[in-house]
Amino acid sequence: MPELIARTFAATQWVPPGRFPVAAPTLSIDELPLAGIIRIQSRTDEPAWTARLAAAAGIAVLPASGRCTVDAQTERLMAWSAPWEWLHFFPLDEETHRLEAFERICDGSLAASTLISDSRVGFRASGTGAPALLAKGTALNLDTDAFPPGSAATTRFAGLAAMIVHRLPGEYLIYFDIAYSEFVMRWWLDAADEFLATPR
Repeated sequence: MPELIARTFAATQWVPPGRFPVAAPTLSIDELPLAGIIRIQSRTDEPAWTARLAAAAGIAVLPASGRCTVDAQTERLMAWSAPWEWLHFFPLDEETHRLEAFERICDGSLAASTLISDSRVGFRASGTGAPALLAKGTALNLDTDAFPPGSAATTRFAGLAAMIVHRLPGEYLIYFDIAYSEFVMRWWLDAADEFLATPR
């Protein structure tokens, strides 16, 4: 029987060696390693329930529309995804106990928690050139005044459904359905060409 090995990276298989990650003076693009992701959907705003949900995510309150809560030290992130829907990102080794915790909170409520870790591929774009690069793929206003650190949006990027998170100043995370990995990788390389060009 063949040995099954869990993936850590998925998208880089689609590009020649040495082309990715992208490293330029003003721009870096890399693929995020596989992480745990849980989608929480709810139809209740009962304060005790939302407080328990926030506590399970390690935050004080659930993020409001268009916002996310970031814990840079633990790599955990809770992002508003849609009305009454949040995505919780966390290190992969926490997957089992975090899912169990959210399932206990949702049990008996008008809410559900779903593990979606394997269905997403994520990328990080950082540097002073990151907003200009991302502007090629989305009509979202990425100006810091309009989309400051701590912002999150479900939008279209390169024609695909995506979530964009302004995690920290100058650092953006972009998540796609993993089925589009090859297309997204080729899009990154094409869009990043101008940042790699040697000035004359």
